[in-house]
Amino acid sequence: MFRRHRRSIFVSLFLLSSVLIVGPAAAQSCSAKVRADGVALAFGGWDTTSVTASRLGTGHYQVICNGVYTLTPTEAYHTYLSSTAESAQYGVSNARVLSADANQIIFEVWTWISSNSTPVDNNFYVIVHTS
Repeated sequence: MFRRHRRSIFVSLFLLSSVLIVGPAAAQSCSAKVRADGVALAFGGWDTTSVTASRLGTGHYQVICNGVYTLTPTEAYHTYLSSTAESAQYGVSNARVLSADANQIIFEVWTWISSNSTPVDNNFYVIVHTS
């Protein structure tokens, strides 16, 4: 059995060992893909049960990750965001955490055109890391 699946067993053991070395808090995160009209298309991440998104204005979005996170309100500064705009027009995105606690992480994302800094509705991806 192990001869046929040596690579998959190695990859599984490697991933498990990296989680054990880094610790469980670093593995907890939320990821989301949001459409330009503010609809969450997909989500994932450790301990994340749902994601909702809404368009607040042109190029301005709010995203809420729901789940069970190892954060207290005083540890919200341990939440880090990485966002990427999906665009053929030199799209740029930026994000900031509004609040984070044990059950919910709320953040905003802005998207714009880099050539003239004009806000624009755009699909984007975002990854949330907690530590």
